[in-house]
Amino acid sequence: MALIKFMDLIPQGEEKAIKRAELVKLADSYGFIPEHTKDKDRFVRNLIENARQKNVIICKPQGGYYVPTVNDKKALRTYIAGERRRAQSIYAGIKMATNVLEDLEHGRLQEVKKA
Repeated sequence: MALIKFMDLIPQGEEKAIKRAELVKLADSYGFIPEHTKDKDRFVRNLIENARQKNVIICKPQGGYYVPTVNDKKALRTYIAGERRRAQSIYAGIKMATNVLEDLEHGRLQEVKKA
């Protein structure tokens, strides 16, 4: 019997996207979720995040995960643009926090002011 990997649970092609609730059920039934896990949804989100380090996994705006195929170029472009915007927003927040920390550490600021 061949071993199944978590990525095997995620279908290829946008038209076959799987909702996270269904993915949680599948992951649980295949033993990917430890027996005493309290938040199975959170556990699966972490599995997805880890899988994204080695695979492209797209989440449709209305929910549903899938691996893109040659027919999903437009969706892949949209995904990339959205992830870039999200990364830029996160970076802007980190940059602001870093600036405030430096100001606090060098005595240029005594208290963080609200904008």
